Amino acid sequence: MNSTPQYAPVETRITAWLLDTLFIFLVDAVALWLWMQSAPTPESFVVWGVVMVLLFMFPLLLLGYLYEPFFLSRFGATPGKMLVGLRVVKDDAKHTLLSFQDAFFRTAFCKTITAGSFGFGLFRASKYEKKQAWHDEMAGTVVLQSREGGILAGLIALCVMLLIAGYCYYTVGVYVAGLFT
Repeated sequence: MNSTPQYAPVETRITAWLLDTLFIFLVDAVALWLWMQSAPTPESFVVWGVVMVLLFMFPLLLLGYLYEPFFLSRFGATPGKMLVGLRVVKDDAKHTLLSFQDAFFRTAFCKTITAGSFGFGLFRASKYEKKQAWHDEMAGTVVLQSREGGILAGLIALCVMLLIAGYCYYTVGVYVAGLFT
């Protein structure tokens, strides 16, 4: 049995990021569609648009900063990472899961620095043994190739996200529509 961890290649990490971006876009698109379906009249779309920006954009920003920390601290992977078989863990002997605070620090602070380098912090990861990007080194994490989770877990997580977002936005839309009628 080989106990040496298999570190995730950059290409697989980018694929996982693209999948997560697609998932968040799908949740946003479904939520927006449900929101617009609850508009009382076509004439109210302008007012609806202003309300949407206030009630829709803030949750999207918040979702972006809570999505990854939630999934990393609970499952060790976001839905996109689950689909490609990746797992984010602490860079310690046991490769333990991150706490929510550790995952939030990695996402909100460390990844901002990597993004600010126009991806250089990620691409340089291919040159190192542990394949750590800058945000991994700063947060003390590694991304491992894993067989756990996989396609089913990622699809279940996506469906749950779509249902929750759809229900929340539709409920708010119906409530706000009642205010205008």
